[in-house]
This record gives sequence, C-alpha cells and structure tokens, in this order.
Amino acid sequence: MAMLAKRERMTARRAEIDREIADLDAEITALAQAAAEHERTKALLRERRAAIVNKRPMNHTTEQRVKMSAHRASDDPLIAATNAINETVRGLVRRINAKFARRRIRTSPTQISLARRGLRPMRREVVAEIERLTGFEASYRNWPGGISDDQ
Repeated sequence: MAMLAKRERMTARRAEIDREIADLDAEITALAQAAAEHERTKALLRERRAAIVNKRPMNHTTEQRVKMSAHRASDDPLIAATNAINETVRGLVRRINAKFARRRIRTSPTQISLARRGLRPMRREVVAEIERLTGFEASYRNWPGGISDDQ
C-alpha cells in the first residue's frame, strides 16, 4: 500500500511538472512571437527613417522650400533676396553652377555661408552672378570673407 501511495504521488508530481513544462513552452512561444513582431516593427521604422532622411528635400514644392528658408534665417539679407525671387540658396547655387559648369567654377551653400560669416573669400564671378540674379550687392560689406579673383 505504501508503494501504491508513493507511485500515485510521483504520478501526480510528474503530471504537475508536465503542466509546468507546457505552460513554459507556451510562454516561450508567445515571447518568440513578440520578439519577431518587435523586429518587424524596428525594421519598418528603420526603413521609414531612412526614407525621410535620405530624401532631400522631402518632395516639398518650391514655394514650401522658400517659406521654410525664409523662416529659418529671416534676418539674413541674402536669404531675403533669394526668397524675393522665389528661390532658395541651394537653388541659387544650382543655377550658378549650371552657368559656370564649362569654366569649372563651382560653389556650394556651405561656401556661401562661410563667406557671409567672414570665414572664407568668394570668387568675384560667383558674387557678381548672385548680384545679377538676386540684386544682393556684391560689396565687401555684404561679403565679409572677402571677394577674390581666383581660388
């Protein structure tokens, strides 16, 4: 009789352990599914972020870009002059580079910014073209970095 009671206790314990194992298996499966869903979400967010960051300028119209440009640097007279012709500095640079492409004279918005802050000189041809396009005077007062004949 003692053996029979011991066997019943062991059988009951084994059944309890089997239930715990089944519960743990179910929990592991649920966690694995949650982890997979989390990875899919992360990948989707990574794709969306890459699409936002790498698309410059995020399909904005020229009018929207000009408004954003005017808002960012409303006190800069060069920005005001470019906005007055419904253009941004980047668009202005594209037009200048297109005009001087054969002469291999190139500029960038960064170069214009540095020249406006007095950190580097600008080429005379580029400054003259900016004045022709925008009416922004090509003087040493407006270009504290200086105006040079060659670079």
